[in-house]
Amino acid sequence: MPDRTVRVRSGTQASGQGHETAYAQIVAQRLGIAPDHVVVEQGDSGALPRGGGTGGSSSLPIAGTTIARATDAMLNEARERAADRLEVAGSDLEFGGGRFTVVGTDRSVHLFDLVERGTDPREGICGGSAEFDGENTTFPNGAYVCEV
Repeated sequence: MPDRTVRVRSGTQASGQGHETAYAQIVAQRLGIAPDHVVVEQGDSGALPRGGGTGGSSSLPIAGTTIARATDAMLNEARERAADRLEVAGSDLEFGGGRFTVVGTDRSVHLFDLVERGTDPREGICGGSAEFDGENTTFPNGAYVCEV
């Protein structure tokens, strides 16, 4: 986004587990940026058609994995933009530290520089999305027994 932030929208809603911190760290690590450049929005049914509420400790394996896949999808779109900007094939680019660099050169472009806003409000957005597609979920629990 033009304000040099990445916005993450999740259909989960934390209730004190710190999901927003974990989600921001996942995205920041994948993009090579600081976590304070990641804004996490949770549980906004106006922004996302589906959600899952909170699953406590199962939210991170489910939503965290899905957020990682959405980040990868966004990077694929960004790679195409970087290739156009640098006039090379996408396969000639490597990504690290928030930058796409032409392999073997010092020519590069930062991820945030690929989303300059024009007259169309969507021009300032480079996005990716993913939905949970796993067949198995986690259901952590505990069992307590007291025998007298």
